[in-house]
Amino acid sequence: MDRSNWTAVLICLLLLLAWQLYLQQRYPTQPAEEPSRALPRKSLAAGPGVSQWPLGHASPETAPSIVLENESIRAVLTSAGGGVLNVELKKHWGNRGHVILNRDARDPVLEMILWKGGEQGPQPLTQFETDQKPGEVIFRTTLPGGILLERHYRLAGDYLIRMEQRLTNPSDHDASVSEWWLNLGIGSPAASQEPPRELAANWFFAKELRVGRASVLDFNPSSFLGVTWREARDRIVSQEGELGWAAVKSQYFLLLLLPDSQFPPDEVLCFRQPIWVFDRKGNRVETLAIQALARFPSLSVPKGKTTAQEFLLYAGPKEYRRLQALGRDAEMAMEFGMWGWIIKPLLGIMNGLHRLIPNYGVVIIVFTLTLKALAWPLQSLANRQMRAMQLLTPKIREIQERYKDDPQKIQSETFKLYKEYGVNPTGGCLPILIQIPIFIGFYRLLQTSVELRHQSFLWIQDLTQPDTVYTLPVVGFDVNVLPLIMAGTQFILARLQPSSGDNPQLKLIQWLPFVFVIFLYNFASALCLYWTVNNICTIFQTYWNLKQPPPTLQKRKKRPGFSALRR
Repeated sequence: MDRSNWTAVLICLLLLLAWQLYLQQRYPTQPAEEPSRALPRKSLAAGPGVSQWPLGHASPETAPSIVLENESIRAVLTSAGGGVLNVELKKHWGNRGHVILNRDARDPVLEMILWKGGEQGPQPLTQFETDQKPGEVIFRTTLPGGILLERHYRLAGDYLIRMEQRLTNPSDHDASVSEWWLNLGIGSPAASQEPPRELAANWFFAKELRVGRASVLDFNPSSFLGVTWREARDRIVSQEGELGWAAVKSQYFLLLLLPDSQFPPDEVLCFRQPIWVFDRKGNRVETLAIQALARFPSLSVPKGKTTAQEFLLYAGPKEYRRLQALGRDAEMAMEFGMWGWIIKPLLGIMNGLHRLIPNYGVVIIVFTLTLKALAWPLQSLANRQMRAMQLLTPKIREIQERYKDDPQKIQSETFKLYKEYGVNPTGGCLPILIQIPIFIGFYRLLQTSVELRHQSFLWIQDLTQPDTVYTLPVVGFDVNVLPLIMAGTQFILARLQPSSGDNPQLKLIQWLPFVFVIFLYNFASALCLYWTVNNICTIFQTYWNLKQPPPTLQKRKKRPGFSALRR
């Protein structure tokens, strides 16, 4: 890469660093503490004797529980709340065995909570009779007002739990269920090293086709340049509107509720709660998780009638194709954002190659080699432009000496010289401009998609984590090999660039690899692998181009003007 390439990359890295610093200042990390109990707005006003959130059961783990199981999940259902206590993902591992969604939560997923108003407060349904049929679990209870509630649970696929809720009015008069809530569960990290901003709740406004979001960090006070523009919050309540789905999630897994389209929720309430997780060394670490509830409007049940609702709970990995297959734009829970246009094809190509190549590390190498092969002509053209600019260096110095007191004249004469010899000073930027969105898209892909999680390659244990091979005792510093190799390839690449002698910018370029290794040292090893292979290919191509005969500088022939054509 020439000076323009290095400058472009450095600017991008500085922008990323500035963004990270801004996020740290806006959302400062705070020690885990017991959050204030959140109460929904409107009718859920605090008052004497009002129960507070999160509700929690005295001993949900001691209540009768039943297991529904297939090859992908093991769902534990409990009669304490008539919901899903937790879901074990058999094909995914955390720091202490299989990943378990809603682990250590005080409230089961899909627990129904009623609100009667006044001093009675929110009332979780805790007393359920249990019945079981092959492949089906049934919970029964009677609601205030005499309405009979039945909840039928079945597994509907690899990571899907179907719940049919039946409300029967046996009386001789119409009855209704006032405002009620369903617990969505908690979004907690599968490992302590997950970024807190990825522990979030999402909700999808069906009519506006947009996603709302609240992360663990959004409860903290927010300030910028010493100015606080948002105080700390103990709850976050979404805007009201018809919701197509709602979810809680961690970096790579989520619990996503698809409600009955005839009875959609209209609001989501979020709050934090402290939990314990285990780090890679087996140490118990306290952190914060996010819990959310979806609010449903009151429901009328005519006398002698039954009203049925069907809910679908996805409890599994954040895989784009699986979420897309659910419909209702559930794939928007991936939150690709503005980089979706590059992440989606990248993910499709990676998964397509993985069907042919079983190892994702080899997939990344093949993918990088393919990109470099496609970009070979552009890179060769950029290298020729770079060598042509080197040949123009003496003439540029003459201009600088001649007009040393007139910088504007130096600039105009230099560009005139470039035009005269047909040299494009920005020609070396095109290859790197193509790589930058791929690099950023790949970075975002690794932050949200589960495909590369726990995938190994050579000494790398997990391509989504740094390739730590040793931790220095006492200081606890992790030795990551791949970023050092990447810095070495960048240093070699910088040394291959044609030098114009005493140019101080070229001397600065020699030190840029050390800046890179500091910035990228703790990035995902898959990203470092991509960049290292890319550098090795560029070294080979640059060396090959330098062995070719140098370009000859020839002035471009002037095209005849309009007046000459008339003659």
